[in-house]
Amino acid sequence: MKNLIFLSSLVLAASLFVTAASGSNGSGRRGLFDVGWEPIKNLSGPHVLEIAKFAVNENNKNSHTNLTLYKVESGETTISVGALYRLIIVVGVGNVYGVLAEYEATVLEKSSGNFELLSFKWIRP
Repeated sequence: MKNLIFLSSLVLAASLFVTAASGSNGSGRRGLFDVGWEPIKNLSGPHVLEIAKFAVNENNKNSHTNLTLYKVESGETTISVGALYRLIIVVGVGNVYGVLAEYEATVLEKSSGNFELLSFKWIRP
């Protein structure tokens, strides 16, 4: 049974990749995550804040930084192999009061509360 679930997941992931790769966004290319994104209406909701905090904490752990979540500026979500969230977040930098920066975090929620940070990119100070 586990093999059947794994095989089904693999086939689904491959078909999503082929579908996304065959589309076009004007440049002739389309990425895996360029699918039907929907804006997140409640940016201060507990689930969105949980995802944003996870992204900042995971980045701090992986990059040995000391960022703190200030707020979620904007966000969008889509369903793929799980729920994908793309958030623009404002963070405090280090222990310096008033120094803020914006980052784009992409997080995959595989199951309820089971997150994976896919990217965390600096946008601007």
